[in-house]
Amino acid sequence: MKRLVLAAAITAASAATNAAVITNVVTGTDAEVLAYGSMYESSFVTATKETFENGYTTVVGGADNSGATINTLVGSFTSVATPVPGSFGETLALADENTVIFTGRKNTTAGGANFLDSNDSTKVVWELALDPVSSFSDIGFYMSDVGDVEAFLNIEFDDGSTESVSLLGNAANGNLQYVTAHFDPGVTYAQVVFNNLLADGSWADNDGWGIDDIIVGKVPEPSSVALLGLGLLGAGMARRNKKA
Repeated sequence: MKRLVLAAAITAASAATNAAVITNVVTGTDAEVLAYGSMYESSFVTATKETFENGYTTVVGGADNSGATINTLVGSFTSVATPVPGSFGETLALADENTVIFTGRKNTTAGGANFLDSNDSTKVVWELALDPVSSFSDIGFYMSDVGDVEAFLNIEFDDGSTESVSLLGNAANGNLQYVTAHFDPGVTYAQVVFNNLLADGSWADNDGWGIDDIIVGKVPEPSSVALLGLGLLGAGMARRNKKA
């Protein structure tokens, strides 16, 4: 069994060290997940959104790739070394859904085609930050094709404590999920680590995922909490955890 582990180390912008974190993972049909993402995005009062549609040159993926690091509006993504380097080594691909070599990974931008592909990297580090430096309270993004090889998605947010959201595997090829996190207080930096692992903790070199439409910014309280509640009511498989 394979699992995808998403770990985030949260650095608070204030002196608080054990702030509450609320996380949410929504699954369902593509239409349901896209509708939730659209609702979530509409709640932001300030936001930076990365769609991967502007300023990028796409590649086919696999042996042809975009390199080890891709810089974005919401920070940098880097494929890093592990004992098992992955099917295509330490590479990522800025992919076009019409040319990607992996089935199931997809664009979620209306009228667009691009997304960031893990290129089956065993480990990807996302240095989440805005330029110029600015604090944010909420993030959201679509992930596609996660857990289609008996995998499950485990999401850990570490801000002095640890919070975890797990999504069981055996998902269909091409599944779509929407992941959100709300921080209190706002943060200026987070490191998000994606690890492809087997059940015994060893590295898995033939599984991957796509990520698209990343939004980072601020949602006024208590709207963010209410919004997550609406998402849970509308998506039976959604899960939410809270750590005080």
